[in-house]
Amino acid sequence: MEGSIQDEKEPKAAKVKGGKRATLVRLNPASRASGRPKQKAKFKKAKKAKEIEETMLFVDSLVSYGDITLESFEEAVKTKELSVAGIGDTTRAIRPMFESAVFKRPKAFLIADKPTQVVETGVRFVLPDSAKNVIIRQQLLSDKNPTAKELGVSILDVGTFSILDIERMKLWHEVSRKLLKAQKLIKFVKNLSIERGAESKKQQEILKTIPHMGVDTVYHTGGHDIHFTELARFGDESWLSDTCVYLASQRVAEEATKLSWWQPKIVSVVDLIYLQMADVERRSGFIDTSDRIFSQIQANRIVCCPIYINVTFPHWCGIIFDMERQTVWTYDPFHREDFLRRVEDIFESRFRPIMATAMEVKNFLGSLQDNGYSCGVLVVLWFEQYMSIARATPPDQSIPFPRGNKLHPKDLTYMRFKHLSYVFDRVVADADIDQ
Repeated sequence: MEGSIQDEKEPKAAKVKGGKRATLVRLNPASRASGRPKQKAKFKKAKKAKEIEETMLFVDSLVSYGDITLESFEEAVKTKELSVAGIGDTTRAIRPMFESAVFKRPKAFLIADKPTQVVETGVRFVLPDSAKNVIIRQQLLSDKNPTAKELGVSILDVGTFSILDIERMKLWHEVSRKLLKAQKLIKFVKNLSIERGAESKKQQEILKTIPHMGVDTVYHTGGHDIHFTELARFGDESWLSDTCVYLASQRVAEEATKLSWWQPKIVSVVDLIYLQMADVERRSGFIDTSDRIFSQIQANRIVCCPIYINVTFPHWCGIIFDMERQTVWTYDPFHREDFLRRVEDIFESRFRPIMATAMEVKNFLGSLQDNGYSCGVLVVLWFEQYMSIARATPPDQSIPFPRGNKLHPKDLTYMRFKHLSYVFDRVVADADIDQ
């Protein structure tokens, strides 16, 4: 084929086995992003079958890597086994296509079987509107209904890809992002230095199970739906979701209830779903629960409540209701007074109206957050720290305040794993995961 700026011939692709394809596409020899140079008349008229076949063979070579093609990836996705073990090898084999090919380029032309071209800017995988317009135009002019295979996208300085291949690559990108989250979670757990027997065993169990967990799967536990991607947040620098924070807090409550106190304690966690309800009467009823934990305050209760505040930097905070000490403790991981006031506002609007007894609001320092993603981990740790201090302090004595220092990165990572292991146990216990 001909058509470069310097009037050079484009290299022909190596011949490969396979039938002919009826797609009419052409390589793009443009050398600058501002547009295509003028084409010579003979290039515009080049419609010989041999040239078309060579072009398509070259296009096929761009969307293949060894024995793996985008079509084979699409077939693998149809099996719905979207896990690291089920589809990870196929996804990894396609990555070189993504990194070396078209999908990050700034401009492209949509090519029909005529010289008509539509310039697209900001191209990333899809050209939906222009593709539809070409199809409609072809139907009106020639009663021909071109398929995705019969339309090409010519990317400046790279080559030509069929729209079908771009749709498949978009699917690959969506799946690979989810698999990458699973792989990060595996790496996070694998890199932990854990010498303790039981926790080391749990570490190996998680590493064995995660590769077989579907990245699109939604699990159900404790009355909540939890998507696999929520679990995967433990493995990277992401906030923990509502469900993960709630379930991790449940571990603290369950363990604290089993411990020996000055008098037996019932420790519970407010379900975050109820705090978001707009209907005041229904919300108050669900928060109070059938045990009337706020409207009939009992001295043997401690209630934990993770609080999400929507401020300039939205993040998790916490409230603890110590019924025996008649105190409401508040915590902001950033130790900021303005954020604590927002926590107190939530207390005043959601809890104060349903409480049978007035309680004093105080700030109980916890670990200081120095990054943008550990708030959920630190709030659950704060619950745990308070239970330990309150349990060791007689009811008639004041609770000693911690210093509220920063947590060492290794300790923070360990706490993140500790929360993950409990949530993981809850998910796996209620799910059927083939290994």
